[in-house]
Amino acid sequence: QDGHAEQPLMVRLKDVSFETTPFTVAGIRQLSRRRFIGREADLFDYGLALLKTSASLVYTIQLATAEQLAVATDSRAHFTLLTRLIERMGVTIENGLVEQGMS
Repeated sequence: QDGHAEQPLMVRLKDVSFETTPFTVAGIRQLSRRRFIGREADLFDYGLALLKTSASLVYTIQLATAEQLAVATDSRAHFTLLTRLIERMGVTIENGLVEQGMS
C-alpha cells in the first residue's frame, strides 16, 4: 500500500497532474469498459467527471440561449469553463460568478 487509498477521493482528484492529462469522449468510453484500481481508477473518475461537467455546461448554454436567460455559478472553475465554452460556441450569454462573502 502506498497510502493512495487512505486519502479521500476529492483530495486525490485535486492532484495537479490530472490537469495535464488529455481526455477524450472516446478515451473515456474505452476506459469505462475496464476495471481499474488506485491511480488508474482516479484518472477514469476524473475524466468522467470532466465529461459530465462539460455536458452539463453545454446543456446550460443551450437552455440559456433558447430561453434568453443569464447564468451564474459560485464555482470559479465552472465559471471559467463556461466562459471558454461560450466563446468557443460563439454565443452571447450573460455569465456571472457569485462571490461568496466572508461571514
